[in-house]
Amino acid sequence: MADNISSSASICDSTPYPSSCISSLPTNYNTTKANVYNFCQFSIRKSMSNARKFKLLTEKYQRSSAALSTGVIRALEDCHLLADLNMNFLTSSLQSVSTKGLSSSKAEDVQTLLSSILTNTQTCLDGLQETASTWNQKNGISAPLANDIKLFSVSLSLFNRGWGHKMNEGPSNPSKKQQAGFKNSPLPLKISSKNKALSEKHGRKLLQTDDDEVPIVNLWFMMINRIQQHWTLDYAMELE
Repeated sequence: MADNISSSASICDSTPYPSSCISSLPTNYNTTKANVYNFCQFSIRKSMSNARKFKLLTEKYQRSSAALSTGVIRALEDCHLLADLNMNFLTSSLQSVSTKGLSSSKAEDVQTLLSSILTNTQTCLDGLQETASTWNQKNGISAPLANDIKLFSVSLSLFNRGWGHKMNEGPSNPSKKQQAGFKNSPLPLKISSKNKALSEKHGRKLLQTDDDEVPIVNLWFMMINRIQQHWTLDYAMELE
């Protein structure tokens, strides 16, 4: 392994938010076995738990939609959709970092997923601040988001430190990245039919640029398909 650090403090001090890193560790963790790989797994597990709690929190507020403005309702719908995506991305990332071997292409994919989680969360927070600025309960949902951004940043930082050398090895042979079916793919990425229908119904642009506008759900679908193609083919080759 590339990183032989044995001190919990030194590992967490290397992240953007050391206190969030420390808080993600199990209470009974044996620090004599500390390494950046274990810490990354712990951080992603804690991130999964937080993402799940946040999704439930958005559902709680959505149940009182009769008393909410249209702007707040739509901001909550967007946040719920993005939380759903984050849970999928984190599940797949944890599956990856829990394996002994990780190819350069898979390492790049996981880095993309963890980076996207940060983008999703910031997009949700920005949406709440812009479209639900007058909502008197906004802090009840934006405060957890701010904490989640710190934890997700820690997960990405630990992954980059532990597996960054993999990404420097170069991409896999692009000629092998062919279209493949995903029925038996080991990467269980999917979005709920409710959230997919919601996105298609509203057709709102959650990610905008100066030159064009791209529905964020379509952007993530394209990314998921690309990653699944990589993982499915690698998985099939391992079975041969």
